[in-house]
Amino acid sequence: IEYKDKSEPVLNQNGSGHFVVNYTDIETKNNIKQKIINREINSAGRINVLNDMLLLNQNGEYPLADIIDIVDECDEEPREAVWSMFGRAIGFASLLTEGDETTEEQIKKLKTKTSQYWFEELGWDDNEDDDPNTKLLRRTALGLSISGENKSALQDALSKFEKVKSIEELPAEQRSLIAGTAIRFSKNKMAVADSLMDEYVKSTNPDVQHSIAGALCSTRDENIAKKIISW
Repeated sequence: IEYKDKSEPVLNQNGSGHFVVNYTDIETKNNIKQKIINREINSAGRINVLNDMLLLNQNGEYPLADIIDIVDECDEEPREAVWSMFGRAIGFASLLTEGDETTEEQIKKLKTKTSQYWFEELGWDDNEDDDPNTKLLRRTALGLSISGENKSALQDALSKFEKVKSIEELPAEQRSLIAGTAIRFSKNKMAVADSLMDEYVKSTNPDVQHSIAGALCSTRDENIAKKIISW
């Protein structure tokens, strides 16, 4: 097929074809990366191109570092569905570097850096006129901020936890995140664990119990982990 346009084509942007696109020319690869960073292709196209990159990476045909470079440049990406691709890339990097403290710190910095814009822009609270994308984007920004140990986000979460008598008083989509922050970063982690386990037993709300279980399982404290196992 003869292609006469001067700009590089972005193939299968809408995912209508059941195949993976691998651009082997280095210049074309770099141009495709810039099209994602600059949002020169629509959100569906960005998702499909990133998905192809991640699939190729799983087969050893695309460097994960190149995908992380894209994530690092896309902190103002407005579509939450694209952020799900970023999250997969960060997740792959975390799995590959688990146990390497230096690299883990770099990943935390990446999470904090990339989520900073939307964390500051959207904050914690939903607004009445928020569309579904905005609500999901807020949740993603908060999750990355906490996971990256953004100091401001950690302080906010701990403050929110301390102000309630029960985590059921917290917004449903933030319960596990806030309680998990308390389990990992509060000054008295064991007391937090005890209160959550007590609330779990007393609660008749399965959603609350699920949030508590998620929060407890995020602990990094060996003594709390042993207590949970023997609970």
